[in-house]
Amino acid sequence: MRSFFLFLTAILFFSCSNDDAIPDIYTGEVTALKNGETWTAKCYMSSITDSTYILRADTFSEQGFWRETFDIRQFVINFKKQKIVTLNRQNQKGLISANYSTIIDDGDVVGDIYELDTTATDNFIQILNYNASKNYIEGIFNVSLNLSRDDEDGPTPPEKLEFTYGTFRAKIKE
Repeated sequence: MRSFFLFLTAILFFSCSNDDAIPDIYTGEVTALKNGETWTAKCYMSSITDSTYILRADTFSEQGFWRETFDIRQFVINFKKQKIVTLNRQNQKGLISANYSTIIDDGDVVGDIYELDTTATDNFIQILNYNASKNYIEGIFNVSLNLSRDDEDGPTPPEKLEFTYGTFRAKIKE
């Protein structure tokens, strides 16, 4: 009986899949200056409604653990500069929002949380190129965020994050 349990344990141990691998959902890349330092992340875009979209950017450690997540929600595909104005993530009014979080431990615990600085005057997203036949989009953004929750376990995070000179390019996921 003991041999059976050892055998079963060995099978379970060796048959477990590596869930640390970076998911195959990313269709593009975001680059920006984050508080003046070059920042690059994998990204994807998808529709929220028939006419609004989300840009989601994530970074990962060398071991494949999720480390940062940043998104801009509720924008439309047009070539106008669209102001990012709300921090309400469950926004029912269709206003554009943005947020950023760090991810800690083995990629499944939310660390620091940042919400939109609604006093900043240069929070925007702008589409520069859209190819409907290829579902491909490029654009720029600037976003200022304020620390709303410090995980208190890691180093002291900055009170403010500023993503400037942000660019993105991605294929829109259907």
